[in-house]
Amino acid sequence: MSSKIVLNKKNKNILLVQPESTRQPHNGIMFLSAVLKKAGYKNIKFAAINDDYNKYERSSKYYEDLLKKGQDIVAITTATSTLKEAINCAKLAKKYKAITIFGGPGATDMQKELIKSISSLDYVFCGEAENRIVEFFDKILNKEDISNIKGIAYRKNKKYAFTGAPELVIDLESLPYADRSILDFDSYMTPMTLVTSRGCPYNCCYCWKSIHGNKWRGRSPENVIKEIEYLIKNYEKPFNKSNRTIAISDDNFNLDLNRIKDILKEIIRKKLNVKIAISNGFHVKTIDLELLQLLKKSGCDELWFGMESGNEEILTNLGKGINKDMIRRAVKLAKEAGFKTVGGNFILGLPGETKKTAMDTINFAKELKLDLVRFNHLIILPNTRLWNWAEKNARFLNKIDKFDFRTYATNNTLPTFETKEFTEQERIECYNIALKLTNSLIKKRAFTLNNAVKFINKIKNLNDLKRSVKKLRRFIFGKNLGEVVYYAPLKKEVEK
Repeated sequence: MSSKIVLNKKNKNILLVQPESTRQPHNGIMFLSAVLKKAGYKNIKFAAINDDYNKYERSSKYYEDLLKKGQDIVAITTATSTLKEAINCAKLAKKYKAITIFGGPGATDMQKELIKSISSLDYVFCGEAENRIVEFFDKILNKEDISNIKGIAYRKNKKYAFTGAPELVIDLESLPYADRSILDFDSYMTPMTLVTSRGCPYNCCYCWKSIHGNKWRGRSPENVIKEIEYLIKNYEKPFNKSNRTIAISDDNFNLDLNRIKDILKEIIRKKLNVKIAISNGFHVKTIDLELLQLLKKSGCDELWFGMESGNEEILTNLGKGINKDMIRRAVKLAKEAGFKTVGGNFILGLPGETKKTAMDTINFAKELKLDLVRFNHLIILPNTRLWNWAEKNARFLNKIDKFDFRTYATNNTLPTFETKEFTEQERIECYNIALKLTNSLIKKRAFTLNNAVKFINKIKNLNDLKRSVKKLRRFIFGKNLGEVVYYAPLKKEVEK
């Protein structure tokens, strides 16, 4: 009788991949790295690919160079809009004989099609991974049966097989802190991100919840504060370089009003001297003046709300549980709390939208007297209520490849579908009107005496002058200043 071979985890090379990376670190990958290291996997590398950043550690070449060194497992995270890039990464990894795995919402939603169609892909890991990833890696490296591990799609006898629906990680405090050591800090605007909760109970039509689901789970204030103190102590240099900013990456940060207040009170009491940034996950329904005052005092100087629409019927059908009065109240309280920048995110093209309701939204944004606004055409992705609605009620404006949804990527400034009630031309027309409001608010904010002095003081030589003139021309004559300010690539920012 042969004894079972003991797996030497320390000698196994694990490569985690984000095939189209962004300005902020990928929290899911950092959690996976932390869990794997805790279990004994020590040789873990991370390739966050974006060739536009003009930096070797974020390049396709860096990814292939890591593959050439030999990787036992290549695990690739996927958003729906990056499936095509993920497939290309898997093909290259298979060329170097690695075991290939997809995870993330894109793969979770399309696992059956991927396993049937992509021969270079070995497994799809569905849902939250931290409670199953170590056992899964152990078994596939030892070539053992994985059928008892939930949430795995794979081939069995050359046919698609699935081990059953995965379970959520209920106790978030059982997880180690996200592993920031795998990051190339210099290439991120805000390298310190923090997840204090997962899940959201609301039912927005455009939202897909294949990973974190509807069940909201929050970490205790004590646990969150301990991690903030850990970041301050262990990542002092990148933390200070980002102006001591911590970006909250929750699906719904303020669902539990008392919890978030307690977190902020401790930040203030302990004088942690951080700047809280909330770019999403801040709901207009669950706020009060005390919360906003605490948020301001704890270091948050800019507040954005997801307002979505200025038409009551559209808001009701959206499924977010908000109305115009809640939005008005949120803006009023934010101003009362002393926020100098209160912004609103709006969407054009929600189900039931017409030219009239879109103009209602634009006029509502004006009524609110916001400091900044962002408008986007509605993003439509598979396996959402919106997608199912659009298949019956809309005409898609882009050719849909089986796995290529890049034209449906976030912050798309062109409509991706039209309806009889709101045509492509009307969508473009309303977006251009909204863009004028966006640009006017950005210019109003930018063209102040204080900003002019700062701008001039940065000019030290002829090259600085040339860059400044180019930047100024782009700012004055640009058609979409929202793209310039919020979404521009980081090429210059990450160059050494």
